Amino acid sequence: MDMLKRPDAAELTDTGRFYLQVGYNELFEMGQSAWAGAPYYPSDKVVVEKDNSVVVIDRNGRPIRQAKLDNKKNKFSNPRKQLDVITDYLSNIAVEEKIKIRSLWLDPIPAMIVLNDLREKYEVTKENAFVLNPVIGEYDDPQRQQQCLLRLPLSEEGNGVVYGVAGSGKTTFLNTMVFSLLHEHTPEEVNIYLLDFASETLRAFAKAPHVGDVILSYESEKVSNLFKMLQSEVEKKKKRFADYGGDYASYIAATGEKMPAIVVAINNFAAFSEIYEEKEEAVSFLSREGTKFGIYFVLTALGTNVVRFRLLQNFKQLLVLQLNDETDYSTVVGKTDGLYPSKYKGRGLVKRDSIYEFQIAHVTDEPVPFQFIQNECKKLQADWKGTVAKRIPILPERVNIEFLSEYVDTTKALTVPIGVEKNSLNVHYYPFGKSYINMILSNGNDHQPFIYDLSKLMAQKYELDVTIFDVPQSFASENKSDISYYSTATECETIIADLFDLVLYRNNTYKNAIENGMEVEHFDHKVILINSTTALKNLLSNESAEKLGLILEKGEVQYNITIIFAEQSSNLSGITFDKWYKRHVLSGDGIWVGNGITEQYHLKASKTTSEMRDDIPVDFGFSLQKGKAVKVKLLNREKENHDNDE
Repeated sequence: MDMLKRPDAAELTDTGRFYLQVGYNELFEMGQSAWAGAPYYPSDKVVVEKDNSVVVIDRNGRPIRQAKLDNKKNKFSNPRKQLDVITDYLSNIAVEEKIKIRSLWLDPIPAMIVLNDLREKYEVTKENAFVLNPVIGEYDDPQRQQQCLLRLPLSEEGNGVVYGVAGSGKTTFLNTMVFSLLHEHTPEEVNIYLLDFASETLRAFAKAPHVGDVILSYESEKVSNLFKMLQSEVEKKKKRFADYGGDYASYIAATGEKMPAIVVAINNFAAFSEIYEEKEEAVSFLSREGTKFGIYFVLTALGTNVVRFRLLQNFKQLLVLQLNDETDYSTVVGKTDGLYPSKYKGRGLVKRDSIYEFQIAHVTDEPVPFQFIQNECKKLQADWKGTVAKRIPILPERVNIEFLSEYVDTTKALTVPIGVEKNSLNVHYYPFGKSYINMILSNGNDHQPFIYDLSKLMAQKYELDVTIFDVPQSFASENKSDISYYSTATECETIIADLFDLVLYRNNTYKNAIENGMEVEHFDHKVILINSTTALKNLLSNESAEKLGLILEKGEVQYNITIIFAEQSSNLSGITFDKWYKRHVLSGDGIWVGNGITEQYHLKASKTTSEMRDDIPVDFGFSLQKGKAVKVKLLNREKENHDNDE
């Protein structure tokens, strides 16, 4: 009324009736709009109307009230609205004409997405082999009316953090990320290390050739050694990349070398930082320096205050799942403008060019994916024949022949794995083939289990002819099927005579070939192990003892004969002046077993350390090469025997 300045407008009561003003002065008194909301009465149905109305009149015959029956309402009870009929009519026409009507909105992202289905939907193909960009899920972009593939561009954006309350899908996120990496890359392209301080279900990935190890909360040695290994990797790559741009991508592009990137995932960073608080500094250093060397960290956290600000500066990718407090979403991804994730497991928010809602894909639709993942990893392990991810070095509980057998290399001249280094955790090799006579010492009889297992390792894994002189009969009860064993005087004298002839023959043959410029005959390698040279000399007759002295003195490495003598250090005083000892034995080379290396002078280290003075178990010792001493957990079955006794 105020707009048209027409008081009659206030009197309009009929639906669809209106006044329309054109210009300032011209006025249409009244109009009627079409109305599709009225009841629909088909026009093709003819209703013959009868006047069934009832009129009430007064005494003068004037009508005062009239009632009329509505035949249409009687004919059509609860009639449909005209709009509904029109809609149905148009819908039927669309079906007949095969017209597809595009919805104004996309269907919501479902709560359950299977990774393989998602890869097929978006036709995912393998990208650059050394670019890590795993498929994670799907996100919704309503402004552009599209849904897009969600990836985690580790190579491009670096480290990431996933926040969410318990049960929100953090472990699912890691499952999907790791599973994607396994199927998009080979172990030569990516190595993965998983620290599971939550559900421990990441153990399902343990058999994958890409996975170096899955570490649980109580495995402190593995945690410590992992960070040592990673810091060592940073230092090595820093030197290696210096001439190629200083970063991983430039080095790979320039050299074409197959150097795997490293992904470290820590599930439940709060528990990790609580148990291993001292490792936070290492995480900070590695997450800051490691990205340019192809080392990436992905953390999961229960709350937004778990990852400290100084550490968070190294993490560019932030994703958030369900949180208890809605105000915390903006802390992670910024102003959300009222956008919050739906109440589905695996639903969250991520910031790209804008903030989007996403759904994590599941590796399988099975309710418990552990077995499925485990089986898939076993298949990958069986199919892969190349180099696998580097295992986290750890001091094994037992160092036996079975453990060392995979480190045997028969191409090197009797360079034998004898144990695991205490500090570096690398398998330690001793070059028995470089010397004609090798020395193994101890204070008492600590060396005996070691030398017996050493002889078995050489016989079984190197397939060598091994002879043992065991006058003390320390190994009389052992299985001697792979070796030649002699302990009595008669046996020893017979074999000494044979060895004398063998050394003499190889000596003459070798020298004649050299003098005449001929090719030297190939000699089969023979190993002679003497358990107590002193006891053997005392057992032999003078003639045999003299032959033994000549065998020890006149032999050479070139004759393919290796002699190992094991002795208590206190017994050496009687033989240190022998010609063979002076000629072949070097005080800076040898193996010491057990305690007391600093209490003797026959085997001398160039530098005495504190750990050489400490008490050590009998299965530990020191390997000396040119005076450099390395503490080693030695090949030894002593612990196994004790276990059996128990």
